[in-house]
Amino acid sequence: ISVLSRHIPTDALVFLGNSLPIREWNAAASIDPPHPHCFASRGANGIDGQIATFLGLSEGEPESWAIIGDLTALYDLNAPAMLDQLANGKRRIVILNNSGGRIFSRLPSMSGLSEADKLVTENRHSRRFEQWAAVWGVEYTVWKVGDDFPEFGDVTAVLEILIEE
Repeated sequence: ISVLSRHIPTDALVFLGNSLPIREWNAAASIDPPHPHCFASRGANGIDGQIATFLGLSEGEPESWAIIGDLTALYDLNAPAMLDQLANGKRRIVILNNSGGRIFSRLPSMSGLSEADKLVTENRHSRRFEQWAAVWGVEYTVWKVGDDFPEFGDVTAVLEILIEE
Protein backbone atom coordinates (compact mmCIF):
# COMPACT_ATOMS: atom_id res chain seq x y z
CA ILE A 1 0.00 0.00 0.00
CA SER A 2 2.87 2.34 0.74
CA VAL A 3 4.38 1.87 -2.73
CA LEU A 4 0.98 1.86 -4.43
CA SER A 5 -0.07 5.11 -2.73
CA ARG A 6 3.04 6.88 -4.01
CA HIS A 7 2.01 6.00 -7.59
CA ILE A 8 -1.49 7.40 -7.22
CA PRO A 9 -1.59 11.08 -8.25
CA THR A 10 -2.49 13.41 -5.40
CA ASP A 11 -5.46 14.83 -7.34
CA ALA A 12 -6.94 11.40 -8.15
CA LEU A 13 -10.08 10.10 -6.49
CA VAL A 14 -9.25 7.16 -4.20
CA PHE A 15 -11.93 4.68 -3.13
CA LEU A 16 -11.13 2.15 -0.41
CA GLY A 17 -13.21 -0.99 -0.30
CA ASN A 18 -14.51 -2.45 2.92
CA SER A 19 -12.22 -4.03 5.53
CA LEU A 20 -8.60 -4.86 4.64
CA PRO A 21 -8.00 -1.99 2.15
CA ILE A 22 -9.12 0.57 4.73
CA ARG A 23 -6.94 -0.93 7.46
CA GLU A 24 -3.92 -1.24 5.19
CA TRP A 25 -4.35 2.29 3.78
CA ASN A 26 -4.58 3.75 7.28
CA ALA A 27 -1.49 1.82 8.38
CA ALA A 28 0.78 2.26 5.36
CA ALA A 29 -0.35 4.81 2.76
CA SER A 30 2.05 7.59 2.03
CA ILE A 31 0.99 11.05 3.12
CA ASP A 32 3.60 12.52 0.79
CA PRO A 33 1.85 13.06 -1.55
CA PRO A 34 -1.44 13.33 0.32
CA HIS A 35 -4.67 11.95 -1.14
CA PRO A 36 -7.37 14.39 0.00
CA HIS A 37 -10.02 13.08 -2.42
CA CYS A 38 -10.46 9.73 -0.64
CA PHE A 39 -13.69 7.80 -0.05
CA ALA A 40 -14.60 4.54 1.66
CA SER A 41 -17.72 2.50 2.02
CA ARG A 42 -17.74 0.68 5.30
CA GLY A 43 -20.63 -1.52 6.41
CA ALA A 44 -21.09 -4.37 8.83
CA ASN A 45 -20.33 -6.85 6.07
CA GLY A 46 -20.83 -4.52 3.13
CA ILE A 47 -18.58 -5.95 0.45
CA ASP A 48 -21.30 -6.15 -2.17
CA GLY A 49 -21.69 -3.20 -4.52
CA GLN A 50 -18.24 -1.74 -3.86
CA ILE A 51 -17.10 -1.68 -7.50
CA ALA A 52 -20.41 -0.17 -8.60
CA THR A 53 -20.06 2.50 -5.91
CA PHE A 54 -16.54 3.28 -7.11
CA LEU A 55 -17.64 3.50 -10.74
CA GLY A 56 -20.42 5.91 -9.80
CA LEU A 57 -17.99 8.08 -7.84
CA SER A 58 -15.52 8.03 -10.72
CA GLU A 59 -17.90 9.61 -13.23
CA GLY A 60 -16.48 12.96 -14.28
CA GLU A 61 -13.17 12.43 -12.49
CA PRO A 62 -9.98 12.68 -14.59
CA GLU A 63 -8.41 9.75 -12.69
CA SER A 64 -9.84 7.36 -10.10
CA TRP A 65 -8.41 4.44 -8.14
CA ALA A 66 -10.36 1.76 -6.26
CA ILE A 67 -8.50 -0.47 -3.84
CA ILE A 68 -10.56 -3.52 -2.96
CA GLY A 69 -10.09 -7.05 -1.73
CA ASP A 70 -10.51 -10.19 -3.79
CA LEU A 71 -13.75 -11.25 -2.09
CA THR A 72 -15.16 -7.76 -2.63
CA ALA A 73 -14.36 -8.08 -6.35
CA LEU A 74 -16.05 -11.49 -6.47
CA TYR A 75 -19.21 -10.04 -4.89
CA ASP A 76 -19.56 -7.36 -7.57
CA LEU A 77 -18.43 -9.07 -10.79
CA ASN A 78 -21.21 -7.52 -12.87
CA ALA A 79 -20.48 -3.87 -11.98
CA PRO A 80 -18.28 -3.12 -15.04
CA ALA A 81 -21.40 -3.58 -17.19
CA MET A 82 -22.02 0.12 -16.48
CA LEU A 83 -18.71 1.20 -18.06
CA ASP A 84 -20.38 1.76 -21.41
CA GLN A 85 -22.67 4.31 -19.74
CA LEU A 86 -19.81 6.32 -18.22
CA ALA A 87 -17.61 8.96 -19.78
CA ASN A 88 -14.10 7.80 -20.58
CA GLY A 89 -11.64 8.23 -17.77
CA LYS A 90 -8.59 6.74 -16.15
CA ARG A 91 -10.10 4.19 -13.80
CA ARG A 92 -7.91 1.77 -11.87
CA ILE A 93 -9.44 -1.15 -10.02
CA VAL A 94 -6.75 -2.50 -7.70
CA ILE A 95 -7.53 -5.94 -6.30
CA LEU A 96 -5.58 -7.03 -3.24
CA ASN A 97 -5.71 -10.78 -3.80
CA ASN A 98 -4.76 -12.78 -0.74
CA SER A 99 -6.87 -15.78 -1.86
CA GLY A 100 -9.79 -15.17 0.47
CA GLY A 101 -10.86 -13.35 3.60
CA ARG A 102 -7.57 -13.86 5.36
CA ILE A 103 -8.27 -10.98 7.70
CA PHE A 104 -10.41 -13.42 9.67
CA SER A 105 -7.32 -15.47 10.50
CA ARG A 106 -6.24 -12.59 12.75
CA LEU A 107 -9.20 -13.11 15.06
CA PRO A 108 -8.50 -14.95 18.33
CA SER A 109 -11.64 -17.07 17.86
CA MET A 110 -10.12 -18.63 14.73
CA SER A 111 -7.29 -20.30 16.65
CA GLY A 112 -9.53 -23.05 18.00
CA LEU A 113 -11.19 -23.91 14.68
CA SER A 114 -10.38 -26.95 12.60
CA GLU A 115 -8.64 -26.41 9.26
CA ALA A 116 -11.90 -27.25 7.46
CA ASP A 117 -13.80 -24.60 9.44
CA LYS A 118 -11.06 -22.04 8.74
CA LEU A 119 -11.35 -22.75 5.00
CA VAL A 120 -15.07 -22.03 5.07
CA THR A 121 -14.78 -18.94 7.29
CA GLU A 122 -12.00 -17.40 5.21
CA ASN A 123 -13.65 -18.30 1.87
CA ARG A 124 -10.28 -19.41 0.53
CA HIS A 125 -9.99 -19.62 -3.23
CA SER A 126 -7.48 -19.69 -6.07
CA ARG A 127 -9.24 -17.22 -8.39
CA ARG A 128 -7.41 -14.63 -10.48
CA PHE A 129 -9.03 -11.72 -12.30
CA GLU A 130 -7.47 -11.63 -15.78
CA GLN A 131 -10.44 -13.29 -17.50
CA TRP A 132 -12.88 -11.08 -15.60
CA ALA A 133 -11.13 -7.98 -16.95
CA ALA A 134 -11.20 -9.48 -20.44
CA VAL A 135 -14.98 -10.03 -20.26
CA TRP A 136 -15.45 -6.28 -19.83
CA GLY A 137 -12.70 -5.25 -22.29
CA VAL A 138 -10.59 -3.80 -19.50
CA GLU A 139 -6.79 -3.73 -19.46
CA TYR A 140 -5.27 -6.14 -16.91
CA THR A 141 -1.91 -6.27 -15.16
CA VAL A 142 -0.66 -8.34 -12.26
CA TRP A 143 1.89 -6.69 -10.00
CA LYS A 144 4.11 -8.16 -7.35
CA VAL A 145 5.71 -5.84 -4.84
CA GLY A 146 9.35 -5.41 -5.77
CA ASP A 147 8.65 -5.43 -9.52
CA ASP A 148 8.55 -2.16 -11.45
CA PHE A 149 5.20 -0.45 -11.04
CA PRO A 150 3.10 -0.89 -14.20
CA GLU A 151 2.18 1.94 -16.52
CA PHE A 152 -1.38 2.37 -17.77
CA GLY A 153 -2.88 4.26 -20.67
CA ASP A 154 -5.93 6.51 -20.53
CA VAL A 155 -8.23 3.53 -20.07
CA THR A 156 -9.90 1.53 -17.33
CA ALA A 157 -7.51 -1.06 -15.95
CA VAL A 158 -7.47 -3.82 -13.36
CA LEU A 159 -4.30 -4.11 -11.31
CA GLU A 160 -4.18 -7.37 -9.38
CA ILE A 161 -1.72 -7.47 -6.50
CA LEU A 162 -0.98 -11.02 -5.40
CA ILE A 163 -0.39 -11.15 -1.66
CA GLU A 164 1.20 -14.15 -0.07
CA GLU A 165 0.20 -14.68 3.54
